[in-house]
Amino acid sequence: LLVIVCICNRLYVLSLRECQRDGWTLEDVQWAWGLGSQCGVCMEAARQVFEHQVNTVETPEHLERAT
Repeated sequence: LLVIVCICNRLYVLSLRECQRDGWTLEDVQWAWGLGSQCGVCMEAARQVFEHQVNTVETPEHLERAT
């Protein structure tokens, strides 16, 4: 399952995690791939990926607690 973080630049959670694993910062991704440079809606999700390593696949139990 590929989860899109930035639809304007076609950036996926997996891509952001790979960048982070390779030592990139969020600012590096912004500069290199244009993250947040168009509509900017993606920035909060991208921050969450970098700061909290958000799980991209929610379990049914998690969804039940969210409702």
